Amino acid sequence: MVFNRPDTTKKVLDRIREIKPEFLYIAADGPRPDKEGDVEKCQAVRKLVLDEIDWECDIKTNFRDQNLGCGKAVSQAISWFFEHVEEGIILEDDCLPHPSFFSYCDDLLSFHRNDDQVLMISGNNFLSGKVNIPWDYYFSSFVHIWGWATWRRVWKEYDLKMVNLNSSQLKKQLDQRFGDRRISEQWIKNLSACQNGEIDTWDYQLQYLVWNRKGLTVMPKNNLVSNIGFGPEATHTTEESKFSNLPSEALSLKTRPKNFAVFEIADKIAIEELYGRQDDEVRNKSFLGRNVLDPLKTFLGNAFPKFLLKYRAYRQR
Repeated sequence: MVFNRPDTTKKVLDRIREIKPEFLYIAADGPRPDKEGDVEKCQAVRKLVLDEIDWECDIKTNFRDQNLGCGKAVSQAISWFFEHVEEGIILEDDCLPHPSFFSYCDDLLSFHRNDDQVLMISGNNFLSGKVNIPWDYYFSSFVHIWGWATWRRVWKEYDLKMVNLNSSQLKKQLDQRFGDRRISEQWIKNLSACQNGEIDTWDYQLQYLVWNRKGLTVMPKNNLVSNIGFGPEATHTTEESKFSNLPSEALSLKTRPKNFAVFEIADKIAIEELYGRQDDEVRNKSFLGRNVLDPLKTFLGNAFPKFLLKYRAYRQR
């Protein structure tokens, strides 16, 4: 998926060229009418992509004249993709994959093709050095989409509008998963904002699909994709982040988890590292603005013995 950034697009395309895929699908949203220079930049990207594909390749394009915005443009592009293929790899124009990312996806698309519980394959690992992963990948309940893969069987369940969203039912599940009602409330708020059109995105809906299905996502032991698109030219990631330009490293699949179960210790750390700190504004509210049981929950959560997490990880091997 490309848009208006020739520099990052070329880097990603150069990496794709290294594996010379036989089939390549290219989708581009239309230029924004109120954004100066967008028409020229979008045209430059489309020309670049078509000019740079210099290997034997079946190319299909979905270039839009009108701008649909992030939510519709991306979700409709992926739907168009799965009208043609049963399974595939999805990259945006700022997601630079390690060369081994492609074989990793290829292997797992085949290996988990008929495992209905497995819903997507991520190329990201944001927990480097923070958790010991005993296999070359593990199962999670979270969705990371900076380079990923999935199947038509999954995407056909995707719903941009989330018409079946049951906030109270989902909140109970998320309260249990996060162990912190404030984080689950923030997720419900974000999902509701997407449903109401207040947030223009597509990936919250994929996360909802996974949670609603109580499905599993695949996370690699090593980070396989670096997001090189943070900065003023980005649509959403306009500010620098500790997650921008993360190093990637090779991964070959030799060991697999034996059980189809969330690797709880990794997801617990992900909750703390990726999601637990986004609620600081709520945490700083007065005591009257908090559930009186929250301090007790926090205490029990922090005091709970770490050996139990290690025991769970051992049982999952």
